[in-house]
Amino acid sequence: MLAYLSIGILALLLTGIPVAITLFLLAFGVDQFFSFFPLMRRSARICGRRRTPFC
Repeated sequence: MLAYLSIGILALLLTGIPVAITLFLLAFGVDQFFSFFPLMRRSARICGRRRTPFC
């Protein structure tokens, strides 16, 4: 029983590492292509026009 459990956990770990690496590389690539600053400038313009407590 313990051997099956150990093999199962090891299998999950070995399949999870490539998924984590792929997600990290995808996030890094999206970060390079899309900048957060245009969104900040646009939201500053919208909030500058409207005086709401949310901005």
